[in-house]
Amino acid sequence: MGFSAMPIPASQIIDWEKQTAHLSHKMIALRAGIGWIGRNNLLVHPEYGAKIRLVTVLTDLPLIENRTVEGDCGECRKCIEICPAGALKESYKDYDKKACLDKLKNFSKTYGIGQYICGLCVKVCDAGR
Repeated sequence: MGFSAMPIPASQIIDWEKQTAHLSHKMIALRAGIGWIGRNNLLVHPEYGAKIRLVTVLTDLPLIENRTVEGDCGECRKCIEICPAGALKESYKDYDKKACLDKLKNFSKTYGIGQYICGLCVKVCDAGR
């Protein structure tokens, strides 16, 4: 269509200690109306929960502005209950980034893993179901 575009992959972490990347796919998705920030500190889609993978495409194509999604986790606390680091609290604002990272480092030492990965909060998030 003659417009410029540049994809920003989902898994390019710049700083694991600060848990930052080139940009926040989560905040872009929030503002695009894809979901809300859940207790798990992740974007939660109304139908798919936290079981989504985000990528951002930067473009100069004129787009129609979306509305933000009004939603929350309601009474669900499955992610808080399953978090092996105890990093999740009642509000995403109280997320303990250091506790999560420490647990990821510990998991990465497990034979056959070698990556900073957990995903238990993603697995149990079933918003919309």
